[in-house]
Amino acid sequence: MSSLNVIALISGGKDSFFSILHCQANGHQVVALANLYPETSREDSENEDIDSFMYQTVGHSVIPLYAEALGIPLYRQKILGGSGSMERDYALATTDGDEEAQEEDETESLVPLLKRVKEAHPDANALSTGAILSTYQRTRIESVALRLGLVPLSYLWQYPLLPPYTQTSLLEDMRAAGQDSRIIKVASGALDESFLWKNVADHANVTKMMNRMEMFGGSSGGAVLGEGGEFETLAVDGPGPLWKSKIEAGNVEVVKGEGGSAVVRLKDVRVVKKEEAQKPQPELRIPELLDTEFKALLTSLETTITSPDGHEEGDQSHISIKARSDTSIDAFKSSNLRLRRPQQGMLQISNIYHSSGTPSDQLKSILQRLSTHLETLNLDASSLVFTTLLLRSMTDFTLLNPIYGSIFTTPNPPSRVTISCGDRLPPGVDVVLSTIVDLGERKERQGLHVQSRSYWAPANIGPYSQAISIPFDHLPAPPNPGEQIKEEAHQEDDNLPTTTRPRIIHIAGQIPLVPSSMEIINPKPLPLTTTTTSPSKSKDFIAQTILSLQHLFRIGRAMNVQSWTSAVAFISSCPPSEGTIRAKIAIKAWKKIHQQALTSQTNADKERDDDDDDNIDIWDLQNRYSRFQTQAAGTTKKDVDTRGLLPNYSTLEETEVPLIPPVFVAQVAELPRGAHIEWFSNGLSNPVLSIKSPQIWIPISSMDDFVMPTGKEGVRCEYTVYTTRALPVTLMHLNLVIIPCYRVWCEKEDGGDGAVEIEAVLGIRQYRI
Repeated sequence: MSSLNVIALISGGKDSFFSILHCQANGHQVVALANLYPETSREDSENEDIDSFMYQTVGHSVIPLYAEALGIPLYRQKILGGSGSMERDYALATTDGDEEAQEEDETESLVPLLKRVKEAHPDANALSTGAILSTYQRTRIESVALRLGLVPLSYLWQYPLLPPYTQTSLLEDMRAAGQDSRIIKVASGALDESFLWKNVADHANVTKMMNRMEMFGGSSGGAVLGEGGEFETLAVDGPGPLWKSKIEAGNVEVVKGEGGSAVVRLKDVRVVKKEEAQKPQPELRIPELLDTEFKALLTSLETTITSPDGHEEGDQSHISIKARSDTSIDAFKSSNLRLRRPQQGMLQISNIYHSSGTPSDQLKSILQRLSTHLETLNLDASSLVFTTLLLRSMTDFTLLNPIYGSIFTTPNPPSRVTISCGDRLPPGVDVVLSTIVDLGERKERQGLHVQSRSYWAPANIGPYSQAISIPFDHLPAPPNPGEQIKEEAHQEDDNLPTTTRPRIIHIAGQIPLVPSSMEIINPKPLPLTTTTTSPSKSKDFIAQTILSLQHLFRIGRAMNVQSWTSAVAFISSCPPSEGTIRAKIAIKAWKKIHQQALTSQTNADKERDDDDDDNIDIWDLQNRYSRFQTQAAGTTKKDVDTRGLLPNYSTLEETEVPLIPPVFVAQVAELPRGAHIEWFSNGLSNPVLSIKSPQIWIPISSMDDFVMPTGKEGVRCEYTVYTTRALPVTLMHLNLVIIPCYRVWCEKEDGGDGAVEIEAVLGIRQYRI
């Protein structure tokens, strides 16, 4: 992992300093501290706390002392402007009116500050921040950092949702590491002035805060970390070698404010040199790479790597590309930009290509054609929610990515899958783009675009989001014989608030990057127990399969996914017999992770039903993986894993959504970053009574015998086909996304372990008209 030279953005609070420790633990060097302070005089301690949605300002008069305490140069800048943009997500303005408003936004105060730091430290190439759960804060810092060529680092992002999945794990880690951060402001009914100037991570103090917040109904959602402004802190000491000295105050005065708030006013604040002989500092805990359920999955998959008959470890022959015919360019022409805009739902624009010029020329032409077509539909690029980018060669990706991103000028660009299809693309075609357009109102759309390195999931630095969520008009399950579907039910669904309507979540393809380093996983640190006689490359593939699948699930939880519609595991070129092993591993991984969840939740339901104790916490039983508890002896229910369930089987009762969604494996030429596997799936949230999956999948054993299913009245369909063969005439007239593959597998019909090779799989997305 390459070392970065980091500018640490500090507020004086606990999180920004703890992030510095994690930067150092990841091998990076902190070269400068940077801080924004309110426009009031530094000496005016009476008015040092201003209203800012971005920056902590209380205690700012102490900030100059950190340069001496840490021995790192400090640069400061006044906060100019206010909260000009109140949108959750933030991006560089592109219109005159937006630019004027953005110039007045306090976020932009970071620009001159960081430019000055970079002038003094030209080798600085990263920016550290203490964001934990605030998308508002994170997206603003990311926007500025990336504009200035700095890699954003947010190692505390989603920290409470990482192992061991507790609200207090961050504070416990701070205490274990020896960081002393004092509470200097309280602004919550649960906290009073008795908490002021206490070490926020002290065990007794944490317990007291949890109990108080429980009484007021607010210990979750980051409240115990102060994420909602419940309190603010000031770091005064920490472990060496970061902290050379500590900060002490000769006098601490409590000042009561309005609405039950209170702050401390510090006097005679000074830096005190630490004793030369310091006691050994405990090693900083790094959250485990794998979640508990994926560690269990690792053990299950190791039994899958037994070689099939005829496999030899030394077999290096890859797919014979010339043995398979190229995809006909006529197939692409048949569905290219001939669409009329439906009244609602989503619209699929398929297989846009240009068959002359360099790959860059082709993509520019494709984007121009797409923009022109969107204009005819009274839409623009901000309406795109998902794209599929097919390349002839992955070596073109670095050059093409900025060209692709040039059309996206608003926050949360579409999620994306990028694969290389090699010579399976038609001759002369190097780039093919397909996209899904959301025809609904933009305000109903929800996006997730994390561009910072963290321990959570890979950063999407560039023109694609981790996920985009939109409401959709679902199809009800078919009625029982003699029963009719009532139209009133449809009307009731249409009138549901956006937050409770069924939603489909388009998630970007996930490859096995370690989030903290953004490098492909090395399986050596994982607890693999396979013998040396097992194929070593299968161990690599197992590690990549598990980590990339975990990324999919973590993003799904962040977007409130409760079930998946299906999954496709893309695998890259490899020897034929190894491809069969990889298909088997991928299919088993998908099925096993669902079986584990089903077993866990079934056991939790039995535990709830069998326990007659009136004091049992029913919410806890419904919202945890009972089989994978990390609760230690002597801890309370507050320490139980409270991540959202995925899949959440209690929400799927009385629906037609399958408990284990279908899974397919498609082999292509290459994947980004040389990955062996890329997982892709769409999520489903807020499933309502009688809903059926918005996608159905049809395995095609033989294209020669394929019969197209008949359409249904009142239903509009769009199609995707993963195919190893030329398309039959029955498919040529459809609005069809074509994914040319070398091989395709599906699961066995009897549900057993293994993979069955087929010629194609057809996906059908259904919309109510």
